Amino acid sequence: ILTVFDKVEKGRESLLKQKDETEKEFEKEKKAGDNKIYSDDEEDDQSQEEVMEDIKDQISELESVLTSLSDFFGSLFETHKKLTLELVEKIIKQYLPIYFKEESSNFEKTLGLLLIDDMAEFLQQDLLENIWGQIEQIMIKYSSHSYYEVRNAACYGLGVFSQFTKHDFSNYGKDILTAVSNVIKLPIEKSLTKTDRENLKFARDNAVSALGKVIKYHGQEFPSELDNLIDFWVNSLPITQDKEEGKICNKFLLDILMKEPNKVLGPGNKDLGQIIVILSKGYKTDSSDDEMDKNIDSFAQGIKNNAAYTAILNDTVSKQKGKTLNKIKSLFKLDK
Repeated sequence: ILTVFDKVEKGRESLLKQKDETEKEFEKEKKAGDNKIYSDDEEDDQSQEEVMEDIKDQISELESVLTSLSDFFGSLFETHKKLTLELVEKIIKQYLPIYFKEESSNFEKTLGLLLIDDMAEFLQQDLLENIWGQIEQIMIKYSSHSYYEVRNAACYGLGVFSQFTKHDFSNYGKDILTAVSNVIKLPIEKSLTKTDRENLKFARDNAVSALGKVIKYHGQEFPSELDNLIDFWVNSLPITQDKEEGKICNKFLLDILMKEPNKVLGPGNKDLGQIIVILSKGYKTDSSDDEMDKNIDSFAQGIKNNAAYTAILNDTVSKQKGKTLNKIKSLFKLDK
């Protein structure tokens, strides 16, 4: 499979070189006032735009193949563990130095991150001890990248890195917290297209989920900061685009509510209104499941049976509108 990957990658490199040479040739022709090129193999003239689009389409097709092959590598990492270490070594030595050059394309950076994400998730710290710290530094470097796919892959990686770091997390924790917090705080400009905003929200979702994983798996290593970290995490929810990570976060939130509710409710139950919104939005959606829905129902019933909590519920209802308001009313069975 690595041989196939290598052949496809070389084909892509050849097309990229062809694209650069063709662009230079067209630039020369443009200066000479010629807007057409002529092919000995084709009867019809082909415009410069059509030629470039054809090359770009071929590059895109090969990049899709490479992405699919990287997914297959991930499956191998998951199912064959130690048997893939020779493959991992070749990827690290042969491809990652190219993919993480400063001048590499967004696709190359994303592909490199997808590969190390799968390594971190399926091979984990014990099998990657010698490069574990390097993996973290790459993820942190690209976590605030301007291109959403690069940012998203890096933030997802920081989550799985945190989840599967079984020892010495103190060497990484503060840098990871700083990185994911910075991503969560990054503004998403309203001037962007709806698609671009949703894509950046997807990356932000993975940063929020990564923060949750730091709290879940290593919160005890930050005793003086833990309350503030939980408060920041709760108020960064709900996750809106990445439903899989949304389910992970909602389940974790419910687990804390059932075991140590004061940890997430905050002083004077100040975050209860936010939690009502989060769970109402997640209820009976792709960010939940049957068991979680039962727990959310129990949560809602507990709120309605507590006078102090009911006052917060009513205040929360008064501040909401539209879909969010309807979801709260549906969960708590309030008159619409």
